[in-house]
Amino acid sequence: MMDVMDEALPLLAAWKPDLMLYQAGADPYFEDPFSPLALDADDLGARDFRVFEFARSHSIPVAWVLAGGYTREISKVVRIHMGTFNAWRAAWE
Repeated sequence: MMDVMDEALPLLAAWKPDLMLYQAGADPYFEDPFSPLALDADDLGARDFRVFEFARSHSIPVAWVLAGGYTREISKVVRIHMGTFNAWRAAWE
């Protein structure tokens, strides 16, 4: 997953956008019944940090929303979404 992001994010920087819209989905979580991926909460946090760090380093403002999360235990979805917030905070501190 990270290698795909490493290829895609520089393409975004080349456009020099005024704003990045980021949908921070919990759908890729391995316990999500619709996910074909094997990503855990730490993987999703690393994904989010990579996106936020990229935006910060290129001075691109980010508007982000939480999305998805169909895991039966809602506390796991909340953990993923809190991980997104923590990744944002870590990248922008």
